[in-house]
Amino acid sequence: MKALIEKLAIGNVDYEVPKAQISHNSFDMVLAKGEIAYGSFNIRSESNMNIKGVVYSSDYHLKLKNDQFLGKDNTIRFEANTEHLYPGDEIDIVSNAGEFSVNFNIHVKEENIESSMGPINNLEDFTKLVQYSHEEAIKLFMSREFKHNIIGQDVYTRALYNELMKNYNKEIAMEEFLVKKGLKEPVTISIVDNEKTYEDIKESYADSLKITKSGWGYVDIKVEINGEILHNCKNEINLDNFIGNTCEYEYLINPFKLHRGSNYAEIVLKTVNQTLTYKIHVNNPTEDISKYIENKKDIIDVMRLYMNFRTGKINSLDWKKSTEDIAEKRLHYNNEDIMALLIKTQLTILDGEEEQITSYLMQLSKLVSVSKTNNKLKSVEAYCYYLYLKTIYKQNATYTEEVRKEIKNYYENGYDSWKLLWMLMYMDDRYDQNPSLKYTLVKDQFNKGCTSPVMLYEAAKIISKQPELLRVINKFELLLLRFINKYDMYIAYAVRKQTPKNYKDYFDKRIHLIEVKNFRRAIDPMKDIAAFFEVKKIAAEIKPDIIHLHSSKAGAIGRMAFNGKIPMFYTPHGYSFLMENYKPMKRRMFKLIESVCAKRNCTTISCSVGEHQESLKLTKHATYVNNGINMAELQEIIDKTEKVEHSFTVYTLGRICYQKNPTLFNEIAESLPDVKFVWIGDGELRDQLTSENIEITGWADRSTAIRYAVNQEHWLFS
Repeated sequence: MKALIEKLAIGNVDYEVPKAQISHNSFDMVLAKGEIAYGSFNIRSESNMNIKGVVYSSDYHLKLKNDQFLGKDNTIRFEANTEHLYPGDEIDIVSNAGEFSVNFNIHVKEENIESSMGPINNLEDFTKLVQYSHEEAIKLFMSREFKHNIIGQDVYTRALYNELMKNYNKEIAMEEFLVKKGLKEPVTISIVDNEKTYEDIKESYADSLKITKSGWGYVDIKVEINGEILHNCKNEINLDNFIGNTCEYEYLINPFKLHRGSNYAEIVLKTVNQTLTYKIHVNNPTEDISKYIENKKDIIDVMRLYMNFRTGKINSLDWKKSTEDIAEKRLHYNNEDIMALLIKTQLTILDGEEEQITSYLMQLSKLVSVSKTNNKLKSVEAYCYYLYLKTIYKQNATYTEEVRKEIKNYYENGYDSWKLLWMLMYMDDRYDQNPSLKYTLVKDQFNKGCTSPVMLYEAAKIISKQPELLRVINKFELLLLRFINKYDMYIAYAVRKQTPKNYKDYFDKRIHLIEVKNFRRAIDPMKDIAAFFEVKKIAAEIKPDIIHLHSSKAGAIGRMAFNGKIPMFYTPHGYSFLMENYKPMKRRMFKLIESVCAKRNCTTISCSVGEHQESLKLTKHATYVNNGINMAELQEIIDKTEKVEHSFTVYTLGRICYQKNPTLFNEIAESLPDVKFVWIGDGELRDQLTSENIEITGWADRSTAIRYAVNQEHWLFS
């Protein structure tokens, strides 16, 4: 040892270094996508000396089972995973063992893309698939396999594809892709005539414009309506509206918007490359049509009052008085007005005025008879309604059955109006026993041109009890859903510090936002009392049909302000007395408030099983409604979202508050510095997310949040 030290001291370094030999200088592997391969190589010492070192991989697709070695003959085992690799990708791995390195080249085999018409190997095959199955083609077009397997390494085609995929409408993107690649001709549209003239229209008049498209492919037509005489017109036409190469675009002429003389309107059709204009001209007689319009207005007012009564917007006294006023006005000008007499008869039957009922029925019997010379639909409808009123008056089962058969005979022999069907439904209990048949008959009336809210209301009642009857969504179902959701919604709210500045942009146009100036999240007796009176004032102004309260503070103020005169519901969204960030005394106070408020006339709706169990401890008027997901909407967004390459990422979504435990989220992120963490949302505890690998997106709309989800590896739910 002393001699060695002396040598080193004078700079005489003479010692033996072990020499290493690598069994493989490189690995060339051809694997299928998703395949995992295993292998090994050896590091040997050429001298009789131990060799030690460290082996590392420069790519996460290749994992080393043992990365350290010591000995004369060392085996290094590895695992190659191609799960996230695509054809053409290569991996170069360098393992350092002294002066040696091992190169790994992993080639992913191209896989045939299977479809319903066979394998898709190139753009020509894909073009055939578009013609064979458009839906299947659009899914493939949006997939990563299309970009890597079909387009390949063609720089121009890749650039074109990437640019077109920025379009929100992926059907248009696919169409433009095929056109620009010269794989198909662009679709053009045409109409037979450029204009149409109508004469003397007094009823709502339906017609259609025939549109023809050239060749195959996707078409997207934006529709602009110029002129107020047209209504109930769609603003967009796409491939789904075509049968073959033709489409019937329906429009309605509104008689109440027509004036004397000439009336004009335009239907403008716009595609990416074309603009077509269809002109409509309506000539109405120059004589005064005010009487006709006044008559139609009365009919609409009577129907509106009836619907308001049926839906609970007005009581029976208000309905009868307002309806009677219309009838009296009409009889003042014409004492033989059939519509007015029918109304008066019905109202007197309800009031039980025997002498007056008899007088009206005798007068009607002379006016509503149906003969061979007087057999128009309106005459039949008036006669049948007269018979229907007599059944209500007589209350005789035998007579009612005779009338039912007579009305049914008219209905089944050329007079199948919705009014006759409505009478039959209220005279025959068998319709209620077979709601599916009842729903089908209402739908048939719609297909024949009926859009009466009375029939839509009957359909809505059926669907509310048997939603499974909505097996398909066509024109009638869409109209029905719009009818069900036509009521306005008012939201009384307060703004928080973390509320986005553009929060109003996230709401449907039918939702009216009213800010409660005195509402505070924290307990503030003066502000809470002021909020109490502010909320009562808002309710008095808008006269709500239903009240739905959300969260503890609003739930307490609302339940004290309204004690069940209006149907009221309360959703806690997590009871305050269960939140452990509050002191025990405060939690006991919150529970006392909830216990007092639970005695009010209100139904508690919980959105979780645990919350529902807590609700049942406070009140028996509680139910549980699980959060629902619109799977069709979700799938549509997923299908239209481009898959992107990114590092391993963990996401969570929600308000950054105590319930979501941002502290734990931050701790997890700090312990995994190589992983990206994303919090979709914002909140009062934003400052607790301090780790450098955490991204806070702020509040995002539904579509944006879902697009994040499509490209995630892992979600954290709290």
